[in-house]
Amino acid sequence: GGGDLINLIKKNTEDGPPVGAEGAAQERRAFSAWRDAVMGVSHMHSCSVAHLDLKPQNILLSDAPDEPSKPRSMVCDFSHSFLAKGKVKTGAEPLVPTTQVGAGKYMAPEVSSGRPYSGYPADVWSLGVILYTMLTGALPFKAAAGSTDDYETLKAKGQWERVPWFSDALSLLLDRIFVTEVHVRATLDQVQQSDWWLMQRGCDEADSGGSTSAVGSEGQLFVPPPGSPLRPTGGSPPGHGHSARGSEGGNSMGFVAYD
Repeated sequence: GGGDLINLIKKNTEDGPPVGAEGAAQERRAFSAWRDAVMGVSHMHSCSVAHLDLKPQNILLSDAPDEPSKPRSMVCDFSHSFLAKGKVKTGAEPLVPTTQVGAGKYMAPEVSSGRPYSGYPADVWSLGVILYTMLTGALPFKAAAGSTDDYETLKAKGQWERVPWFSDALSLLLDRIFVTEVHVRATLDQVQQSDWWLMQRGCDEADSGGSTSAVGSEGQLFVPPPGSPLRPTGGSPPGHGHSARGSEGGNSMGFVAYD
């Protein structure tokens, strides 16, 4: 255990695409860690904070004492977060300034539009990319052979590469997440009510005899101590009056997700 999500991605995908029933097992393994991240970010949104730099490197792992095969995860690095004054439930949250960008290939298309954008849907998109990457070891917007479209063009269209072994419920969930119209994109509440989420949660409960080791409603958030390089410095709250350039240096990540 330990490390960041890249360790789990490598472990889950090093043997290539799963065969037969192994696909369902791989979805279940990914859900355990992804669920914690979703619930942690959902709690941030309920506190009027958008993360804006979600990527595998910013999701830390730890072993679950009762289920070593299902590592727990927690969200870290809030140096690019945006502290909104409005509440997520009002639908009138302040827009993130155009100077704030996220993590390269993981950021939503509206983040690079040059216009202010809502941080909450942007986080949902990034979580969708992370889930896809956890399952495949690759990024979701890959052009077909002979196509002239690049990653950013496909992302701007929401045209993600289909994976034959994905369950129908998972593909439907990703269809709801990779929506370029921000107001149509699934919210984290809707993600947690999706057929795929409820199915995976039900499997977890069955495995544990009716109870689950899932985190509480606040998820898990790693808060770095003062002076840590993961903790933002300066007088402004994280992301408020702060130009947050993604640590990926723009769109520098390759198509292999953990390069």
